[in-house]
Amino acid sequence: MVWPEAAVLPGITYLLLKQQLAAAGIAQVTRRVHPRELPGFDAVFLTNSETVGRPVASVDGVALRNNPAAARLLTEAYESVRWDEI
Repeated sequence: MVWPEAAVLPGITYLLLKQQLAAAGIAQVTRRVHPRELPGFDAVFLTNSETVGRPVASVDGVALRNNPAAARLLTEAYESVRWDEI
């Protein structure tokens, strides 16, 4: 799993995914990601509080791959979070 090193606010979904993927033994790295690399990735996702991982179909007209297994991995990681009772 490659997380982009960028000037972004690390949201709750992002932090939970990183935590749960690490707990599941998924190797992760945070580094600069250049747009020219994106077509070589198995999948590209956006995360936010509304969606666990929204697949990105293209960037600047360049088609990107969609890997349903990667989407399942994100969903399963997110759903494995134990929620605190209020």
